[in-house]
Amino acid sequence: MGRDVMSDSPRDFWPRPVRNCRKCGRGFLPDRWMQKMCKECEEETQEGRRKTMSEEGMRKWIDEADYESLLSRWRNAPVGDPIFQGEMGDYYSKKMAEKRAEVGNDAHVRASKSIGW
Repeated sequence: MGRDVMSDSPRDFWPRPVRNCRKCGRGFLPDRWMQKMCKECEEETQEGRRKTMSEEGMRKWIDEADYESLLSRWRNAPVGDPIFQGEMGDYYSKKMAEKRAEVGNDAHVRASKSIGW
C-alpha cells in the first residue's frame, strides 16, 4: 500500500491522535509533538504572559528559578514565548547554561527525566 499521491508530507500518512486541551478540555489535533493545549488556549496563555510579566519581572524569575524550572519552560513553552526572544532569550540561555554548569551532569539528567521529552 502506497501513500496518497496528493500528499506532500510523510506526516499526512500517519494518523494523529486527538488530544484533550489541558486548559479547556476540548479535543484538538496537535501540530507539534508535545503540544498540550489547543491553539486558542495557547494564544490566550501567551497573551496573558505578555501582559503580566515585564522584562524586569522576566529577569527576576530567570535569576531565581532553579535549573529544572528553566529546563521545563525551555521544553514546554509555546512557540513565540517572549522570554525566548531577542536579548531576553540570550539572557535566558546564558543563565540556563550557567545553572547547568553549577548543578552538574547528574542533576541535569535527573531533571531531564523528570520533565520528560
